[in-house]
Amino acid sequence: MLSFFRFILIFFLVVYALGLLFRLILRYTFHRMGKKFGGYGESRRGKSEGEVHMSRPPEKEKIVDKDVGEYVDYEEVKE
Repeated sequence: MLSFFRFILIFFLVVYALGLLFRLILRYTFHRMGKKFGGYGESRRGKSEGEVHMSRPPEKEKIVDKDVGEYVDYEEVKE
C-alpha cells in the first residue's frame, strides 16, 4: 500500500513538473515569435491610454493620357 501512494505522489510531481516545463517552453516560443515578427506589443508601450495615431500613404498623382478618352475615377468598395 505504501508503494501505491509513493507511485501516486511521484506521478503527480512529474505531471506538475511537465506542466511547468511546458509553460516555460511556450513563453519562450511566443517571446521569440514576437521578436521575429516585429515585436507586436513593443510599439504600443510609448503611447498613453486613448492616444490614436493614423498614418496614410501619400496620394499619388493620376496620370491620364489625353488621347485615351473619358476617364472615370472610382473607388472599389470592399465588403
